[in-house]
Amino acid sequence: MELEWRICENGWCDLRALKLGWSSGKGGVYIIWSARGVVYVGQGDFEERFSRHGKDPQILQYVANKRLYVTWAVVEKGFRNGVERYLADILEPLVQHYTPDDDPIDVNLPPWHVQLYSVERV
Repeated sequence: MELEWRICENGWCDLRALKLGWSSGKGGVYIIWSARGVVYVGQGDFEERFSRHGKDPQILQYVANKRLYVTWAVVEKGFRNGVERYLADILEPLVQHYTPDDDPIDVNLPPWHVQLYSVERV
């Protein structure tokens, strides 16, 4: 499945500076990362999830260089569990949580995934 990973006007979105209100009712899968690695992979309503994660100490402990990035892709509900499972299996996020038991659905990764592992982790 080919996903369209979203970015902000000036590049990758900073989770803590992201203006909410644009995504009410929109959902899919998302990835939170910093220079320290992939922090979290999840799914759900973007507005609700980003608001919660932006205050979560478990996630905020991985801020690096004052940044915590997020990208997302709209995915139909029926496919979200499989896509999240695939992303979690491949990216091995630092913050673990329940991962669906569904069969993984192979998707394209955001273009930063190669660069992330070539950056010295802070």
